[in-house]
Amino acid sequence: MLKLYSHRLLIELTYWSDKDTTNMQWGTTKEAFILEGGEDFDQNAVEHFIQLFKTRTGLNVRNSNRAVQKLRREVEKSKRILSAQVETRIEIESFFNDKGFSEIFTRPKFESLNVDLFRSTITLTGPKWEVR
Repeated sequence: MLKLYSHRLLIELTYWSDKDTTNMQWGTTKEAFILEGGEDFDQNAVEHFIQLFKTRTGLNVRNSNRAVQKLRREVEKSKRILSAQVETRIEIESFFNDKGFSEIFTRPKFESLNVDLFRSTITLTGPKWEVR
């Protein structure tokens, strides 16, 4: 458990020192971690909800910076809520062209949208992390 804690501490320290990447030496294995604060996870959810809105309304919000930023803020907030709860609701009044957007967002849905990112993270860390 100490190894995992130390690894997380290094990531947090690097993130807060405004560095985008860091190289860490663990014995003979050199690993590079890209530290972006989870934007890839957020982007996958944002893309999902943009497509869902388009399917429901026929409207494409992708070129509306304002609408996409509203959605991104709600996704970030929802991601934090999902770390403690199983579901939350994304709700945006006047999302685009005076149309609102409301959708239940579940932890399983978040995980399914990001399964490739989770797998690549597991591949990067490999079997060296032991949970006790």
